[in-house]
Amino acid sequence: MVNYFALLKKALGNISTMKVNIDVYTKDLDAGLAAFKKAVEEGGTSINLSSSEDYETNKFECLNLMFEADHTSDAISQLDNGPFSSDRDKLKGLE
Repeated sequence: MVNYFALLKKALGNISTMKVNIDVYTKDLDAGLAAFKKAVEEGGTSINLSSSEDYETNKFECLNLMFEADHTSDAISQLDNGPFSSDRDKLKGLE
């Protein structure tokens, strides 16, 4: 009998690795820059850090950090311990 799972695993390599896409917001510049640096150091890919400003006043509103990483990456777990939210509208309590 052919073990198709073993053949698939051999063909795909380590299939226990799962990549996830991260998209979080923060108003804390230092935390945003530190998270960006950690994502780079941990081998994250498609890393993007952008800022948003109020349209009328041009005043800084928040940073948006997006990247892809292995689901076990320390870059992801670090976000749980900081002033980050996946919902931009929930940043008011994180100032």
